[in-house]
Amino acid sequence: MAILNRGTIVTEVENVIDRSDLTTQIQTYVDWAQKRITRAHPWQELYNFDKTSLDTVTDTETVSISSMTPSVRVILSLILEDGASSRKLVKVLPRHWDKILSDPSQYASARSSWYTKKGSSLYLHPIPGAVYDLWISFLAWPALLTADGDIPDLTDKDDLIVTATALEAAYAVGDDADIKMWEARYKRLLGEAIMSDMEDPDWSPVARGFDSGGGAYNIGEYWANPFVNEVS
Repeated sequence: MAILNRGTIVTEVENVIDRSDLTTQIQTYVDWAQKRITRAHPWQELYNFDKTSLDTVTDTETVSISSMTPSVRVILSLILEDGASSRKLVKVLPRHWDKILSDPSQYASARSSWYTKKGSSLYLHPIPGAVYDLWISFLAWPALLTADGDIPDLTDKDDLIVTATALEAAYAVGDDADIKMWEARYKRLLGEAIMSDMEDPDWSPVARGFDSGGGAYNIGEYWANPFVNEVS
């Protein structure tokens, strides 16, 4: 777990850079540091699995994820729940979606099999013909630290957060020697943290077949499905 909160992180950074006149800026740099660290690796503590936030609406193509907490960084899987007919939806890139589905309303509503993400909305195809729960597995962005008592979502990374925050402060001050020193320390600690996060002794890899892109649901009237027909 994290031992330091925002207040103690700021104090620690002030001490290591020997500056007590940048408190407000350093509070911002802490969040910048969290974002920098999060972009570098899919940390296990930022994995989330949630169904409480998402429901489809009958005959409505989109589902909003704008109000989800924590905020979605990367979707890992999306499952439409329908008892024995539950299914993992197949992701389609937005540009491919727009190319194939110029008018989604021309297709009959049904249980969805495909989705894409545009901004803060999910688009489903076929358009759902009923209300379904959606299970979403995703990597989250760490929550912003808005008060001194707030604790980072990144666990066991206090040294990395302090170092990344000090690096942001060095960039702001413009001291080349300090930038070089903090960059080197940040890269070393980041590498150590990534190696630790990737340890998984209970995992045994199993080879899986390759899916060319049509998805697992090429059944029924597949000839009427735009995504199946498009795959060559």
